[in-house]
Amino acid sequence: MMDIEASLKVSFLSGLIDVGGSAKYLNDQKKLKNQSRVTFQYKATTNFQQLSIDHVTLDTEQMEHGSCDKEKIPTFDVEGKVDIKLTDEEKALTNKFSCKFYGDFILKINPATFQDAVQTYVELPQLLGTKGENSVPVKVWLMPLKCFDPKAPELMAGISIGLVKKAQDVLGDLKEIRMRCNNSLGDKVAEDFPKIQKDLNTFLKLCGYYESSLQQTMAKKLPSIRVGKVDESSLEEVFEDRNKSPFSHEKLTKWLDHKEREINVIGSVVDIMKDVKIVQNRSELDIEVLGNRMALCFVFTSIESADPCLEAMDQYANSLKWAKTEEEPWYYSDEVLQKMRGKAQDFIAMAKRCTDDSFLIVAIENKKFKGATIYWYHHGILKTEDFKPHSEEKTEYFTSLSEMKTEDFPTLSEVKKHTGK
Repeated sequence: MMDIEASLKVSFLSGLIDVGGSAKYLNDQKKLKNQSRVTFQYKATTNFQQLSIDHVTLDTEQMEHGSCDKEKIPTFDVEGKVDIKLTDEEKALTNKFSCKFYGDFILKINPATFQDAVQTYVELPQLLGTKGENSVPVKVWLMPLKCFDPKAPELMAGISIGLVKKAQDVLGDLKEIRMRCNNSLGDKVAEDFPKIQKDLNTFLKLCGYYESSLQQTMAKKLPSIRVGKVDESSLEEVFEDRNKSPFSHEKLTKWLDHKEREINVIGSVVDIMKDVKIVQNRSELDIEVLGNRMALCFVFTSIESADPCLEAMDQYANSLKWAKTEEEPWYYSDEVLQKMRGKAQDFIAMAKRCTDDSFLIVAIENKKFKGATIYWYHHGILKTEDFKPHSEEKTEYFTSLSEMKTEDFPTLSEVKKHTGK
């Protein structure tokens, strides 16, 4: 949209140049996959000047005054008064839109809503001034330094369109990966289980490290390519090396596929046990089980396990070396999923029958049980890590429950008061 030539575009992508004014909109990117955006750009040519000094030509042309970003803009006439005809459905939709202005004007009010955006767009021509006195140059043609100083570095080669496209593809892919990861971070499972949230944030952080490292490498190599010291192939090798690393498109996509699968599996099992409290750490679990005579906990045993892919990414980011890991995740096992669902159904059946007891959901790593198990706490003491509602343990559970009807045991509020939590 801003008519950027290839060489300038790759300099921006690598971080060699900073942008300001209207061009700041280049840094405003989507954070979520399900966002939609539309950009309005206003351009006006107010002045053209050409000045010759010792065979040096300086041209200034064209003023870009701003663009208003919003997520949907129906067709409307911007001449005269603002008159936008929208259906009730469209009006309800526009109430959810947000707008941001980028430009060289200082507006009286920064547009925030759809109506504000349209009004600002209509008023932009007036802000130029009657004679364009408020405009500033945005496009300048400069002479090479070689024309002034023979010893100055000379541009020997431009950056090919092909190389720019490769750079765009790599950085664009990393951006898409980040948006997809952000979508998962917004899932309720990620909010309820800290380890899931931690893994997603670690993934984002490592991808950010890799992207910064890639941009730094590009920033170092581009000037050398332009003066002819190295060939474009030196930078192409960097992009090729990505395909052999833990940060390749294939591996990053696979990691997200796996994490989304894990989130979906956990979510489907949790949905079976609606209204059961989820505790997020061992400290919360201790308070709950110590404050109840009897407690059954549905335990996700594999969530807290170390993630070998994240370890490989971290190892590569720090040393550019990594060890390949191939391990079938628990959440792709139909047998594990079937057992988890069965345990969840038994668990919620017990919860509906024994309303006076404490029923909890928690994530605790336990390599003896893949996927999930049920812990039984009696008087705050763990009786078994594998409670089976259809075994003798069920009889023992109800016997203990009957005996406790007359026992004096501290309440949850008393435990919290005693522990100060």
